[in-house]
Amino acid sequence: MKDNDIPINKILGRRLQSIRQAQNLKVTELAELSGFSRSSIQNYEAGTRQPSLAVIIRLADALGCNPAWLATFTESETGDDFLTYHLVNKYQPGQDPNKADSVMYSVNRIQTAGCLPSDTMLISAEDNFLSPEIYRGDEVLIDTSKNVVVGVDIYCFRDRGGRLLLRYAREELGRAGYTLYANNDSHVPHVFIGDDASSVEIVGRVINVTRWR
Repeated sequence: MKDNDIPINKILGRRLQSIRQAQNLKVTELAELSGFSRSSIQNYEAGTRQPSLAVIIRLADALGCNPAWLATFTESETGDDFLTYHLVNKYQPGQDPNKADSVMYSVNRIQTAGCLPSDTMLISAEDNFLSPEIYRGDEVLIDTSKNVVVGVDIYCFRDRGGRLLLRYAREELGRAGYTLYANNDSHVPHVFIGDDASSVEIVGRVINVTRWR
């Protein structure tokens, strides 16, 4: 049977299931990422229910795929029409517009960075200790799936007080742990963090910095 002869909800269900399985996600994991129930995901994949466009966009956002492809509007999954963008913190009715994210991120660029849109977190830098790379107020995109320090890079950490800090982190070869430091040693001295330390939590690795002038 050709796709033209198959109901749209069946084609959509096949595509949803195939990309979920390609990412090694369980139905329960996709449900958690998208905010829908497990039974809803199962019904969508089985083709017994056809999701609305708003639901399709949320599912595509969680999976990092082209919503137009998932909705069966195009046959191209990652072609030139793959122009979808990801808004990390969705605007909520009644929310102060000034607190909403100022930018949307290309899903393709996020994936090129080795990250899924569902694993991103957007924060505002609270200090200038990493200037000129990052200044106070910069919007910083974090890949929360990278919670182990590898090599040398900029990571986001959460201290015991719940503050989110952006610092360089250097993996210490031959030692179980890593060293935190900044560009201003007088204010932020080098600190070694052992693997058994509970003073900080690795939130993720920085993959983008946006600065408004």
